[in-house]
Amino acid sequence: MTELKPKSRDRIRAALSALKAFSRRHPSLRYIITGVLAFVLIFLVGDSNLFNYLRNERRKAFIQSEYNRYRPQYEADSARLSDIRDNREHIERIAREQYYMHIPGEEVFVLAPDSLDPSK
Repeated sequence: MTELKPKSRDRIRAALSALKAFSRRHPSLRYIITGVLAFVLIFLVGDSNLFNYLRNERRKAFIQSEYNRYRPQYEADSARLSDIRDNREHIERIAREQYYMHIPGEEVFVLAPDSLDPSK
């Protein structure tokens, strides 16, 4: 390591003694500075800082609103799926009504609504 020149060493000593004298004149300032530094380090620096916390809270609120929006549809679909799995007659009715399936040898008639009548 390089040695400091005597002039630089004297300047550093003078600055440190001035800092010690200032600290003796204002003893509570040391605690205020320590508190401010602790606040900055805890809340503003690092991975879990205040800004990330606020961003995550906004994301959480958005996701919760999406959950609340889709939950009723999910419950309705789950109930319908459970009904389809458990009830054979329900499966047959859906197959006939929505997919026009039929039993071999059975005739299927599709009725059109009255709105196709041109006289109305």
